[in-house]
Amino acid sequence: MEISTEISADGNTQILAISHYNADTSVYKPARRGHSAMRRSDSTDSISTQQYETEPVAAKPNMTISVELEGVGLSVITKSAAELIYLSLRGLTLTYSDYPTYHEGNIDCKWIQIDNQLFGGLFPIILYPTVIPKDGKELESHPTLQSTVAILKDQCMYRTIS
Repeated sequence: MEISTEISADGNTQILAISHYNADTSVYKPARRGHSAMRRSDSTDSISTQQYETEPVAAKPNMTISVELEGVGLSVITKSAAELIYLSLRGLTLTYSDYPTYHEGNIDCKWIQIDNQLFGGLFPIILYPTVIPKDGKELESHPTLQSTVAILKDQCMYRTIS
């Protein structure tokens, strides 16, 4: 029976998780000898010299949800019905994909602008892209905001030895 260790951060705390290694459910596989790819060791050298590497996955997603919005506007209003700021987003795309080994979320926004709506404000525009594209094609290929988050479904690191 092999034992795997995983060190992760949880706020200001580092967690050492010791678990049974299950090759069927883990995304980490024993490294092939002489393989030049980047390797990751899940155990200390004093316990074991076994090296692990992630197995490349070219799987298709089980499910994909995508929401595309041409434009979204949001106003922040006080109790006395005075508008403070107006946020406008154009070309907003939110995507969630469920793969066999991980979850993935994407945010893609082509234009973000925040306007100061107070009468007599010194700065009428609080936030906008500094480089304004000359045509629509440039805006399509260079979004203002783009972010991706992926979370592994590797469950072997969450089980503890009993």
